[in-house]
Amino acid sequence: VPYAGRHFAPGAKVLQDDGLVRIDNVLSDDLADTLKDYLVDLRARATADVESGRLLDSQERFADVLLNQNRCDLKIPLGPDPVNQALHYILSQSPIRQLIEHVFNVHGDDNNSGGDATLYELNCFMSNSGARRQLVHADNVCVEPGLLQEDEPVMLTTFVALQDTDATMGPTTWIL
Repeated sequence: VPYAGRHFAPGAKVLQDDGLVRIDNVLSDDLADTLKDYLVDLRARATADVESGRLLDSQERFADVLLNQNRCDLKIPLGPDPVNQALHYILSQSPIRQLIEHVFNVHGDDNNSGGDATLYELNCFMSNSGARRQLVHADNVCVEPGLLQEDEPVMLTTFVALQDTDATMGPTTWIL
């Protein structure tokens, strides 16, 4: 389906029409498991650093999160191999790359396919069994694409589940 002289990337029409798209199996099981193992270990080390006093400001490793009992929002550092492997795959080979390019081409500079895009935040939201469901909230301000100012940046938020989820786990819910 053409859009302003361009073709839609897989899922782009759904993203444009609904404001979100679900793509299953973004990472291979091995890559997801490796990253998940690294992040579980990173969370344990960061928690130990905060509890022992080695790290005085928990905000260096954890972002604020609503109802934080049995859950955390772990800040992920760039550089470690599991993080780099997953990001490289997502940004070079997965359908997410095509969506990023599509959004950038539609709302950004026609001479650049996302090369100037900025990674604003890289976090891992973890919930343990027994965590209360979060209240419905917006992670950022949502604006209709036609209402964006010409120089206003576009933000694309991506959630990548590192394990299979089902309704009993309280997965993220979107309201359209």
